[in-house]
Amino acid sequence: MSCAITALRGWKWTRQVPRGPYIVDFYRAEARVIVELDGSRRHDPSALAYDERRTTVLRSGGAQVIRIPNDEVFLKSRRRLSYDPDRLRRRG
Repeated sequence: MSCAITALRGWKWTRQVPRGPYIVDFYRAEARVIVELDGSRRHDPSALAYDERRTTVLRSGGAQVIRIPNDEVFLKSRRRLSYDPDRLRRRG
């Protein structure tokens, strides 16, 4: 998890935040950015459909949603993820 946080230049995140009908993994209120960690079920068609619906609802509330596979965080934690925080700040 620290890899995703570090990649976004030390932004402070809140974990397990209620957003609409969902609880998101990480939320940065000032930038309206949600980071969701996708578990091992991400290849299951029903899980993909659920995640797509969830992402649509979260985006409809004005947030940007970044989905990161768990293995990107837990297995490759020494490698920085390629998310451009300046692009996230400029979104609109």
